[in-house]
Amino acid sequence: MFRLWRRDVPLSERLGEGSPFPGSPGPSSSAVPMGPNISWLSEAPLLGPDQPIFLMTPAAQAVSGFFVWTALILTSHQIYMHLRFYTSPREQRHIVRILFIVPIYAFDSWLSLLFFTNDQYYVYFDTIRDCYEAFVIYNFLSLCYEYLGGESAIMAEIRGKPIESSCMYGTCCLRGKAYSIGFLRFCKQATLQFCVVKPLMAVITVILQAYSKYKDGDFNVASGYLYVTIIYNISVSLSLYALFLFYFATRALLSLYS
Repeated sequence: MFRLWRRDVPLSERLGEGSPFPGSPGPSSSAVPMGPNISWLSEAPLLGPDQPIFLMTPAAQAVSGFFVWTALILTSHQIYMHLRFYTSPREQRHIVRILFIVPIYAFDSWLSLLFFTNDQYYVYFDTIRDCYEAFVIYNFLSLCYEYLGGESAIMAEIRGKPIESSCMYGTCCLRGKAYSIGFLRFCKQATLQFCVVKPLMAVITVILQAYSKYKDGDFNVASGYLYVTIIYNISVSLSLYALFLFYFATRALLSLYS
């Protein structure tokens, strides 16, 4: 029950000798993998046309396609309305860029579903999505700065005010400190580092995939997936925490634009 369903191992090898399917002998449960390339995860079955699941059926592709095109139409309408009434270009350009993440994410998920049995294509789809996701984070922070009038205007409002200490909001370590230019720039730099790390990790993933050194879900120490995942999680955690600190400091000012 602890085995993961993966796409690179036939079903017969997982089921073993007790399989209800004839002619599907598998390795003994006591067998120990040899050699340095030992994964921490047990092998799981290959999904193919002869062993379909719901995600591989035309019904799943049709349902997902319906929602993808619905999201595309609604988002396209919103983008069109912003461009038609382009009265605040400094702000609306960031809003339009942020809205484009909806069709990009939708198509990426749909294409990954259409090519479900081939676990190599999704890496290239996700590379485009990841790069644009980093671009959206940059535009979201830039939009907040535009709303508030820039760094100088923000500092004029919050400089010298004590930082509210709260364990629930993750600011308990800032007890006794006040908002300063250093705090604001930390929030900006820690958020924007994700905009560099995310595309870099996407490119490295494509390179590792080309050299067969990357397998999604494989935490083997000899696989690049483990290290890419660690770096990515550290980066995204720092970025989200810094973005939250920025919102925590300016939430009263941003409430006018909610």
